Amino acid sequence: MIGGSGALNAAVAALAVHHGKIPPTLNLEHVDPECAGIDWVPGEARDVKVQRALALARGFEGQNVAVLMKAV
Repeated sequence: MIGGSGALNAAVAALAVHHGKIPPTLNLEHVDPECAGIDWVPGEARDVKVQRALALARGFEGQNVAVLMKAV
């Protein structure tokens, strides 16, 4: 999955924009009080009109990629 994780991340971002759903944050049971101001999506996906999604990926030897997707 290491080699395909960037493509999977981009696919999930594109599907979020297409279907208007934000995927849930997996395995989130307890939020640290210092992170309480962050809008987490625990448990189930949230229906939202998604206008843009940012997919980030990192690879070996310092490779970094960012792809911004926008609804048309």
